[in-house]
Amino acid sequence: MRRTIFWIDDTRNPSWKFSDDEMLKDDVIWIKDYKTFAWYLYHMGVPDEIHFDHDLGDGESGFDCAKLLVQYCEDYGENLPEHYSCHSSNPSGHDNIISYLDSYKKSKEI
Repeated sequence: MRRTIFWIDDTRNPSWKFSDDEMLKDDVIWIKDYKTFAWYLYHMGVPDEIHFDHDLGDGESGFDCAKLLVQYCEDYGENLPEHYSCHSSNPSGHDNIISYLDSYKKSKEI
């Protein structure tokens, strides 16, 4: 079964993480900025996986994308993706994204 995977990073190509076979097997969408993330989220819905980078160049960050994802889930009664991760080399940005999503997920389990 094909999965939809959002790869959010302004510089690193998804092939940094996924093999050619994985990219052929699944729909891996390379998203380079917040506005593009918002477009895909509102047109395709919550994907099966999201891999965040924190620093996206000018403007909003991967953390802003995570906040939009949570707001979308709240507004539309959706769950977070089955799998999410952060591959940012920014340690505090990484921790902020993961702790924010983990906290939201935990609040929904109660």
